[in-house]
Amino acid sequence: MEALGDQSGHARVITYLAEVHVAARQPDAALFTLRRIDDTLASCGSSRYRGHAYTVMGRAHAQLGNNADADRCYGNALALFADAGPGAAADREAVLKLRDELGDTATHGSHVDTTSAEHENTEGNTSE
Repeated sequence: MEALGDQSGHARVITYLAEVHVAARQPDAALFTLRRIDDTLASCGSSRYRGHAYTVMGRAHAQLGNNADADRCYGNALALFADAGPGAAADREAVLKLRDELGDTATHGSHVDTTSAEHENTEGNTSE
């Protein structure tokens, strides 16, 4: 797909590969794989496919215990699924369930758009 110049198709294939890594409990490999499509997630592809990629990314972060990052990814997915039409209702429900599983340590209620999520700094957040 990449060789054909089909960025959207390439991103879908990469997302499915990352999903396999998550299923195999290899979240670092999933996140490494998904980094290859950062630009595509920000700019092209259907809302539903982009939401799927953010859901997989959130699951990988959750496996690593990065609940704030997982919650941010789930928020991005939910925002994208809201614009993906009626077929995305099941996807939204699945993400809401995953978000609930994060527990009380994640920050709920914030929906981050895809452009600002890429520039978000999650390191060094200390309050004294």
